[in-house]
Amino acid sequence: MHNTSNPLYTKILRGIMFKRRDILSVKGKIPREILRNDTCVVILDDVDNVIYLWTGKETFVEDKVRAARLAHLLDLRIFGGAARIIQDPSIIMEKLANFDKSLDDIPRVHISMLL
Repeated sequence: MHNTSNPLYTKILRGIMFKRRDILSVKGKIPREILRNDTCVVILDDVDNVIYLWTGKETFVEDKVRAARLAHLLDLRIFGGAARIIQDPSIIMEKLANFDKSLDDIPRVHISMLL
C-alpha cells in the first residue's frame, strides 16, 4: 500500500490509447488531451486499484473490444481480478480531468497480450 498522504508522493498513471486500429503511446500527455470521441483509452491507477476504460463515441468497434479486453487482462494479471473497472465517461472525466501530471505508458509486456 502506498502512502498517498506523504507530500513528496507523486501519483503516476499509466495508459495506452487505441485509435483507428492503432495502439498509441500516451507518454507525456495528460488525460484531458486523450479522452476524446475518436479514442479508446485504458488508464491504470495501481495505487487506488482502478482501471479507467474510456471508449469514445466515434471509435471503431475493434478498438473498443481491444481496450475492454486489455482492461480485463490487466485486472487479472496485476490486481488478481480485484480492481474496479470504471467505464462511465462522466466519472472518468470527474476523476481525471484535473490530473495535470503526464501519463506514462503501460509496459509493453502487458500490451503484447493483445498482439
